Amino acid sequence: MVIDLQGHIKLIDFGLSHFASSRSKPCLCGSLGYLSPEAIRKERCTSASDFYGLGAVLYELLTGHPPHYSMNSFKMQYAVMAKEARLPARLSRGCRDLLSGLLRRDPSKRLNIDRTLSHPWFAGIDWDSVMRRELRPPFRPDLCEPLAYVDTNQDDSFGEQKQKSENEMETEVSKVRVKAYDSLPEMTEALDWPGQGSGLDGARSARTMPT
Repeated sequence: MVIDLQGHIKLIDFGLSHFASSRSKPCLCGSLGYLSPEAIRKERCTSASDFYGLGAVLYELLTGHPPHYSMNSFKMQYAVMAKEARLPARLSRGCRDLLSGLLRRDPSKRLNIDRTLSHPWFAGIDWDSVMRRELRPPFRPDLCEPLAYVDTNQDDSFGEQKQKSENEMETEVSKVRVKAYDSLPEMTEALDWPGQGSGLDGARSARTMPT
């Protein structure tokens, strides 16, 4: 999730995603800290799995880490499948009720979209205005320098610009490689490796030395 120039939330990076349907096969797709118990068990995922992920993201925004977080991935997997999430007492009662409803291990007992949007913790939010981007975000990025912003929904040349940027980057990388290659003879002489000789031939052989 990122914040755009107007302060609205955007979801990005769908390089690894999975479309769930009634015929979907089990699929382990996503980051461990946000996976539902059924996803970790490699069972068929539904929209209920997405609402578990929503609860995990909301939990992290409120506490600083995902539910069941552990540096040990095996412990974290076990906790997601076998334990209920611990909800800090500092959270309001309504917030804890929302999180517990989203993070239930049994997907059939999780909150769905209607019950989530109508939950008392979201009281006062006009979701239609949110979708139309009519609400004023509480925070907008303050850019120190102008940013070249490309709206991919309006600009058909986005692909060409992306390819041009990649080509320019490859050119710069090539220049760095050539510069480093040219400096190898001096580096070899300075290191004075035995039996490697000097000059470009020595540099070539030095590059193949095992480390």
